[in-house]
Amino acid sequence: MARETIDPFEREMTTLQVVDWEPNTLMAWIAGAGHRIMDEISDEEISQKITRLIRDMKDDQTIEPPSLIIRTQLTKNDLLLGSYSYMSAAQARAGISHSRLAIPVKHNGRPKVLFAGEATHHRLFQTAVGAYLSGRREAERLFADWMWNNSEMSMRTTRKLHVNINNTTLFIPNNLPYSATCVSAQSVD
Repeated sequence: MARETIDPFEREMTTLQVVDWEPNTLMAWIAGAGHRIMDEISDEEISQKITRLIRDMKDDQTIEPPSLIIRTQLTKNDLLLGSYSYMSAAQARAGISHSRLAIPVKHNGRPKVLFAGEATHHRLFQTAVGAYLSGRREAERLFADWMWNNSEMSMRTTRKLHVNINNTTLFIPNNLPYSATCVSAQSVD
């Protein structure tokens, strides 16, 4: 059903997606100013607006409203303030991909500052899975660097650390020269 005007709620909703592992769950993707708009309205209002949108799109006024609304309120979270990575126009023009944000800072050919987080994943940026996988990538990078530079070390000086990367248990020496530091990268504007 065509409308004369588009509600700001509908304008900022870019995608409605059935969640693969939970087929009775519909996920809405919000963009632009949508986070602020969504964060200012109640769950009841979201339920009404999403039901109206789906009913109109399907031309079926019998579609039931959602039984539950689960959402994050990004602009209300003091630790996030609506932050997430995205490909800006300037970044696209400069040809800077998300994976380039993952290039470590090296000293004497060895990685000294590594970057993990959803913004550094080449394909799954803006996702928790991308954040997780980027952390594993950097752990693997550290381990590979350590193994390359310490291949002569006797196994007697190692202890088994319960780290599993690609189904391989790692043996990490007691004197591993790294500390765990998390650095978050954001897109370039």
